[in-house]
Amino acid sequence: MPALAAFAAARFAGEGRPVWLRRALGGAALALAFAFLTLFVRRAFAGPELDGPFESDAEWYVYSAVWLVFALALLTVGVVRRSQTLRLASALIAVLVVLKVFLLDLAGLGGVWRAVSFIGLGGVLIGVGLVYQRLLFPKPAASA
Repeated sequence: MPALAAFAAARFAGEGRPVWLRRALGGAALALAFAFLTLFVRRAFAGPELDGPFESDAEWYVYSAVWLVFALALLTVGVVRRSQTLRLASALIAVLVVLKVFLLDLAGLGGVWRAVSFIGLGGVLIGVGLVYQRLLFPKPAASA
């Protein structure tokens, strides 16, 4: 609810309001949505005690997957609404996920699981690149 309230405040801020206020409210909405997703995953794995230790490596991998889906959702909404701000937020979250996967998640994997993780992450990054190439930066039509 706080993320939705911040988004609504940013969306319906009047014309007389400063631009920085709308951007700050939008940034707060994104940060609150990110925190909600993170805490949702933590609650799913830890139950009501959120401050306990991490029980399994699966929790770390689910964080990466949920954050990547969030980044792809932001990219989709940014492309549909032609919002550069949402696309930049999507790129920032995707970069954070890639860094987390390479630096933390893959350190504990070996063999086939490491290869599958690289292939999956590479596929997603190629897909994001194709979206940018085809939808955001289309080639000019060839003149006859």
